[in-house]
Amino acid sequence: MMISKDCDALLCVLYKQYLNRRAKGDSIEDSGYFGDDENIRKQLMPKWSVEDIATLSWRLNGHGLLDVFPGDDKANDVCLTEEGLIYMEQRFPTGIKAVLEHLGKLAALVAPWL
Repeated sequence: MMISKDCDALLCVLYKQYLNRRAKGDSIEDSGYFGDDENIRKQLMPKWSVEDIATLSWRLNGHGLLDVFPGDDKANDVCLTEEGLIYMEQRFPTGIKAVLEHLGKLAALVAPWL
């Protein structure tokens, strides 16, 4: 699957958050739910615009990696899909350590969120 570096950065940040939540004992469903584009910006990616997060969320939705629901010109109820989890697990079989190493390579895009 081919996705842009921006999409990759967003997906990796979401997956990192998913892994952190799971490690704390949160349920699979709760761990994979991120709220809307504004919530993602506030909690995970404050230097990105809400519009960019929404655009990238919709692109990842088109690849089947996220579920996103429309409304009020927003990306609402953003969640990792089963396909998204499988894709990320296959990309990063050693888990969070591999995700962090990859995010380090994308540092220009995601440094504030490491």
